[in-house]
Amino acid sequence: MPVAAALLWPLTIELQQLHTFQQKKIPELVRSATLALKHVYINLLALISANFSNIQIQEIINK
Repeated sequence: MPVAAALLWPLTIELQQLHTFQQKKIPELVRSATLALKHVYINLLALISANFSNIQIQEIINK
């Protein structure tokens, strides 16, 4: 669960800011939500990369 929270943190922040929706223009809102999703994707790729690195290190240790 902490991993999911960390991955979704940028999107969570953006959703918390939706209460100011009336003050934002739609293109700005879409841009910021897209940026938040981009950060989620980058965090997910980093997690997958780190996981593969750990697996490779374990394989080397076990040989």
